[in-house]
Amino acid sequence: MRITLAQIEPVTGDLEGNCARILEVIREHDGNSDVIVFPEMAVTGYNCGSDFESEEFIREATELLEGVVVPAAQRSFVVVGCPLKGHPGTERNGAIRLHNSAVIAHHASIQGIYNKYYLANDSHHEDRKYFIPGDGQFVTFEADSQLCGLLICEDIWSHDHDRDLIEEMKRVHPALNTVIVINYSYFTYEKQPYRLKLLQEHAAAKQVNLVYVNAVGIGDIVKNIICYDGGSWVINSCGRVLARLPEFKEAVETIEIPAVPQDNQAEPVGCRNFDGKCSRLWGAICFTIRRMYDLMGIERAQVHVSGGLDSAIVAAAAVDALGKERTILITNPSQYNGEELLDTGRRLADSLNVPLHSVPISAFSSAVLEDMDADALRSGAASLPSQIGMVKSTVDAVGRTMIGLAECHFNRSAVLATGNHTENVLGWANFHDIGSIGLFQPIGDLTKTELFELAGWINEKFTREIIPKELYDGTIKPAAELADAREDPFDYYLVSGICAEIIRHRKTRKQLYSDWQKRTLTADYFPGDTVYEYEEAVWQDTVDMCWRRSRTASVYKSAQAAPILMLSPRSRGFSSRETIITRYKG
Repeated sequence: MRITLAQIEPVTGDLEGNCARILEVIREHDGNSDVIVFPEMAVTGYNCGSDFESEEFIREATELLEGVVVPAAQRSFVVVGCPLKGHPGTERNGAIRLHNSAVIAHHASIQGIYNKYYLANDSHHEDRKYFIPGDGQFVTFEADSQLCGLLICEDIWSHDHDRDLIEEMKRVHPALNTVIVINYSYFTYEKQPYRLKLLQEHAAAKQVNLVYVNAVGIGDIVKNIICYDGGSWVINSCGRVLARLPEFKEAVETIEIPAVPQDNQAEPVGCRNFDGKCSRLWGAICFTIRRMYDLMGIERAQVHVSGGLDSAIVAAAAVDALGKERTILITNPSQYNGEELLDTGRRLADSLNVPLHSVPISAFSSAVLEDMDADALRSGAASLPSQIGMVKSTVDAVGRTMIGLAECHFNRSAVLATGNHTENVLGWANFHDIGSIGLFQPIGDLTKTELFELAGWINEKFTREIIPKELYDGTIKPAAELADAREDPFDYYLVSGICAEIIRHRKTRKQLYSDWQKRTLTADYFPGDTVYEYEEAVWQDTVDMCWRRSRTASVYKSAQAAPILMLSPRSRGFSSRETIITRYKG
């Protein structure tokens, strides 16, 4: 059986554009392949939000599916994902009853429809808000004398549910050769190896070929940007890899699946080599930057370089993703900036071969503080704003944002925010700080220690020092260089891991105390196990501080900051559903 994997990039809400791309692939491969497979929700995109509640949107999607896509499927079977109304089509209150569906088209007609049974509803997923589950009835079709079954994404994650749908399908249809799975599965740094393991175990245990077609692209849920990495697979019934499509790019490839599998025809279970964590992260970050700016129609990325590590990494990513012609680097020094970080900022710009524009904020800050002082004197205040470190720091931090946004209008650009996971969780930023305001936060889901590792990898990748080594080898201590905080008051080798445990694994203070005593903390978050060398009192005090800072005000700041690109299994943002008002002490 010849099967074409159409790993395309559906764009949210671009119904005509998505269907035009689907039509292009069908016309090129119809008759040359037995089956052409597109991703889940290929017609509409997956992160459509309230558009899924629009009668007009669903009607237009259905009309394009039936009027454009289906008639094009002449000689090949075409499998394509699209939302379809259920029966009845609406609830009593008028809400649409919608299925996440896979349509099988052949001879210019619909030959079958499968409705997704297991609706993903964890982390950022909210399928149950928009969709109703299918009835669990299996749909099969025969192509080139091979019986094929059809499932959608979450349906194969049997370890998370009480049914194994592939096993049941094989039991109902013993002649089943191949299971096609269409997907819109998002990227995390550990997901691709996990997907492969799941697919190989299913294929070998049930003795079926698995065709796994995933979308590539980006989407959003307001406070989180989501990257879909593609990386589609074909696994034979011995659990061996027949094909893998690239990550972070569209790809259309035709694969021949032999009727009789050969155990030695491809790689065995578990032998697939994957790029390291940093390589996968860099691929996702750069891909998302490029697609965000292109889809939003924004000409250039603007990065405010402090001389520190975070802005250095974001600047390097912007240049790698968009090129130096589309990247603007700006520094906004004040009287509190030391020569050491000013120098690293200049060296970074030189290594990237991008001009560094300097717009000092001292005059601006002084003018604002003079006016505030004058008003305080008129009102008879006991002290002056210019005498309070927090006031001066806020004027500087938010002043940089004001200047940055004004520069965006001048440069036809949008700010790439430079906040990281650790400072987001700790609330280590002012409201509307230039580090957290902008188009989105490409490294907002990476801890400080993960950024130390990533910085070293970047220099290795480019075989030269792009990120000044002093920023990640411990020579220069991370520093905000503000009036009330010249250096960051944290031991990042402790707080980075604690913040990751709190957000990614929802651990409470009590759980963190216990995990430290039992030495069962997540090893990846605490490099070298040095965390267990601290005194217990220090550990508990640091946990208490992180827990306290991660609540209320920190959540409030995150709610007003730029969206965060999801890179880890669970991110802070819309998907976490954290609340500003809570008295729970953990």
